[in-house]
Amino acid sequence: MTKPFASVFSLCVALALCAALSSCGGGGSSASAPAVIQFVATNENPCDACSPPRPGRLVISPIAGASALGNHGIAKVELTVNVDQGPAPVPQVLTAPNATNAAGQASYAFQYSAAYTPPPGTVLPPPTHVCVPHWGFTITITDVTGFSFTKSASQCQVPTFEGFSDYGDKTLAFKASSSAPAGINFSRASADSRYADESRASGVLTNAWAVKAKDKDALFASGAFDTNTADGETLSVSVEGEGGAFASSTIAKKSSASVRATLICCGSGTAAPSSTQDRTIAFAVATSRYNEPLTGQPYPFNVYYRISNPSTGAVMTEFRGSLPGNVNDNGAHYTQWQFTVKPGYELKLEASPQDVDTYVQLYIGGDASNPSAYYNTLGEAMSNRPGVPAKLNVFCCMR
Repeated sequence: MTKPFASVFSLCVALALCAALSSCGGGGSSASAPAVIQFVATNENPCDACSPPRPGRLVISPIAGASALGNHGIAKVELTVNVDQGPAPVPQVLTAPNATNAAGQASYAFQYSAAYTPPPGTVLPPPTHVCVPHWGFTITITDVTGFSFTKSASQCQVPTFEGFSDYGDKTLAFKASSSAPAGINFSRASADSRYADESRASGVLTNAWAVKAKDKDALFASGAFDTNTADGETLSVSVEGEGGAFASSTIAKKSSASVRATLICCGSGTAAPSSTQDRTIAFAVATSRYNEPLTGQPYPFNVYYRISNPSTGAVMTEFRGSLPGNVNDNGAHYTQWQFTVKPGYELKLEASPQDVDTYVQLYIGGDASNPSAYYNTLGEAMSNRPGVPAKLNVFCCMR
């Protein structure tokens, strides 16, 4: 079952969706108008330590200036509250407003239980968030035409977030597969770090999750096995965008039990590159062996990279082969290539380790002349499976 969650990703902190259209009124619009649902949710966390204990409260209201949640009548609003390692959630359903917010707008107010106490012996996530365990919301709003919009969010970031069914002009997909039970996290964050969607799933995975996004949004997929999972089980995650952009990662359980992939939306497989605005980008492959000290020994890997003009099919540079891997002056293991490219060029990088104990991490960065380039990647992927490469396919230069 898919559950919303709160999680800190290394590259972004964000929450909720951002608006693309102006506010909508109530039921006065034409029944033939395309359905749009827009809302603001305000959360008050549960407080088990308060006297008396206070349940959580989530209020779903129209956006500022609107009189309703959508441009058609609302049939029902559903809320499901999930907690890590908690009991199976039971959806709450309201078919009419039951509250009024401070702005006088008719709203839907839900209560949910106070802080969850796990069974004895339950191991909760480390306290790296403002709430442990993680609470998450799934909000589904259905209008009288049958149009339905679902928003996944978390109460660990900020108390107020928005949901807009008309956000984004790109369609992306998160995918995951595993040979044994695992957990996966998906996140989409806007370029200004104000908004994101997050979702979580667990089990033997064959999951896919589609989201809308805009150019320069950041997409993250990560997954992990339990530490008790047998060695050799496999887990793969990917982010796939329009125009052929994707980031794909895979691991076999060994020293590490986690995997991640990052993609900056989205580029195009057909856009004609500009004749100006040359950019310097970097391809990099970092190699490591988890739980082993740095010895100065290089870790060999297989690699393929290509830079091409998708509008003409011309290939500017291409390489396929086996490399010994570098050991840099500071003891780090990474190999880097720098190229001058034009906006619209397609950038492909694939790599896999030659040894089962080696991990490769791929990066396609922004302008390599900028010291912060590796914190502004266009894509990131990883693999520890010989013969099964991590893959990146991105377009210059979404950031």
